Amino acid sequence: MKCEICYRQIEDRLDENGKVYWSEGNNAAPYEGRCCDACDCLIVIPTRMGMIPMSSISMGQVLLKQRSMSPEELEKFFEPIPRIFGEEE
Repeated sequence: MKCEICYRQIEDRLDENGKVYWSEGNNAAPYEGRCCDACDCLIVIPTRMGMIPMSSISMGQVLLKQRSMSPEELEKFFEPIPRIFGEEE
C-alpha cells in the first residue's frame, strides 16, 4: 500500500517475532486515504492541529512526486513550461 501524501510504500508494523501485524498505515484525514508514519507525524497531525495550510501540502506532494521521477518522466513533466512563459520551443 502506498502513502497518499508522499507516494512511498507504507511500512509494515512487525511484532517482536518479526511477523507483520499491521500494513495499512495511518488515517490520513483531512487528506484522502492512508499515509505512512513519517507523513502522519510531519504532515497529518500538524495539519489537524491547524499548523500547516493545505496549500503547502499540495505543493509538497508535487515536490515529492518529482523526486521519485525518472529523468525521462521529469523531462515530460517540465515540457509544457516554455509554452507557459511564452518562450520559443
